[in-house]
Amino acid sequence: MIIRICTEDTNTEALEALIARHFDCFALYHPVGYWKGTREQALTIEIAVLPGDSELIACATARQLAQAIKTLNAQEAVLIEYLDANNELV
Repeated sequence: MIIRICTEDTNTEALEALIARHFDCFALYHPVGYWKGTREQALTIEIAVLPGDSELIACATARQLAQAIKTLNAQEAVLIEYLDANNELV
């Protein structure tokens, strides 16, 4: 499973610290996003759930993280995507 959280790219240092408190390993992408027709700098957080990790716990943790991001950035909404994937560390 891959979990993606999409948000506005503001408060970058605080966001990175917040993400790191919830997950040990993640990637950040900086796409251009749109919210209700308005262009904004976006941030996509990608978290790979690895074999042996509990998907249920990862999903609950991602939801807590998204709520904290929503509060930090004073946003109307933060998107969470749950994608089926087979992940492996080599």
